[in-house]
Amino acid sequence: MKSIFFSVVITLTFFFQNVISAQVSNVCVIDVATVFKNHAGFNEKLQILKNETEQFAAYLQSKVIELQAMAERLKTLDVNSPGYAQLERELAQANASLQVERSEKTRKIQQREAQIHFETYVQTTQAVANLCSQRGIRLVLQYSAIPMSLENPESIMQRVNSDIVYHKPHKDITQDIIAMLNTTSSDERMSTVPGVNR
Repeated sequence: MKSIFFSVVITLTFFFQNVISAQVSNVCVIDVATVFKNHAGFNEKLQILKNETEQFAAYLQSKVIELQAMAERLKTLDVNSPGYAQLERELAQANASLQVERSEKTRKIQQREAQIHFETYVQTTQAVANLCSQRGIRLVLQYSAIPMSLENPESIMQRVNSDIVYHKPHKDITQDIIAMLNTTSSDERMSTVPGVNR
C-alpha cells in the first residue's frame, strides 16, 4: 500500500514538473527598443523625416534673416513716413505668417513621427504573434538589453525597475523579430498594418 502511494506521488510530482517546465518554456523576452533601432524600414522613414526637418529648419533660418533685414531697414526710416508704417505692417504680417507656418509644420512632423512609431510597433507585434504561433510561445515579456553602467544612471534605473531579472539567452527573440521585419518588403509590411494612411 505504501509503495503504491509513493509511486502515485512520484508520478504526480513528475507530471506537475513537466507541466510547469512546459509552461516556463513557453515564455520568451524581447527588447523592443533594440528592434526599433535595427528595423531598416523604421530607420529609413525616420531619416527621411529628419532630412525634411533639417531642410525646414534651414528654410526658417533664411526667413528669419529676411525678417531681420526688414527690421534693420525699418530702423533707417522716419517713424512718421508712410513707408515706415507700410514696412512695419509687412514685417508684422511676415513674422506672424512665419510663426503659423512653423507651428503647422512642427505639428505635421510630430504626427508623422508618431505614425512611423505606430506602424513599426504594429509590425513588431504582428511579427511576434507570427513567431509565437510557429514556436508555441504563449507569453512574451518586454525588457531592456542595455547594460547597467555607473556612467549612465538611467540604465541602472531601467534594470532596477524591470520585471525581468534573469532569462536564458535562447529565450530572447529580439534578433529573430529583427530578421523577420528586415526580410519583409516595405510594401508587404505596410499592407499588414491596419489604419495606415499611405
